[in-house]
Amino acid sequence: MRGSCNGGGDPGLRLRRYGRLAPLGRKVYAIVNYDNFEIFPDIIDEYSAMVHGLVDRFYSGVTRYTTSGFLRIKLGEALEQRGVASYIYSSSDEAHTMLRRQESSSA
Repeated sequence: MRGSCNGGGDPGLRLRRYGRLAPLGRKVYAIVNYDNFEIFPDIIDEYSAMVHGLVDRFYSGVTRYTTSGFLRIKLGEALEQRGVASYIYSSSDEAHTMLRRQESSSA
């Protein structure tokens, strides 16, 4: 997920995820890269609600990462308020390691 979210949100983001994942007919594991991601504070709740819906419908497990400490804190807090697993790792390697653990524990 690269890019930014502005005051209008990004309905295209949700539609792209639905379009790619719905035809699979099953839940999948995902790693979300939040590097170079920007979001305006006034829509972080809307974005978090969208993420919650996607996770519930399409993901067996999700790990997230960004090198931005500020984004880890702000987005982590918003996701936690929505009941979404909120830990955001600081590197791709950490996120991949944790996703493999999730996959192993559910197998």
